[in-house]
Amino acid sequence: DPPGPAFCCNANSIIFDAAGEEVMRVGPKFLCETGMCCPCCADEVVPVYRSTAGSGATDTARVATITRKTLTCAELCGKTNRFTVHFGTVTDPTLR
Repeated sequence: DPPGPAFCCNANSIIFDAAGEEVMRVGPKFLCETGMCCPCCADEVVPVYRSTAGSGATDTARVATITRKTLTCAELCGKTNRFTVHFGTVTDPTLR
């Protein structure tokens, strides 16, 4: 989400399926955590939650995580990243 009047130091994203239905939410992720502020010092772990069909509401159970690994000097200078996605309870291949 872009900064603006309602900017609350967190970021999240919504994932839609091919039919335009909301299926998952990534985050919220607070922008003031170590992995975000100092990517050379810690991993950044972002939670993924399943959305409840049709309501836009989000389940409280985490179904997956996305981890940006701690950056090396070469990655920092080369502007590259390494990510690991742990799908957890997500077994549907179209959602993966």
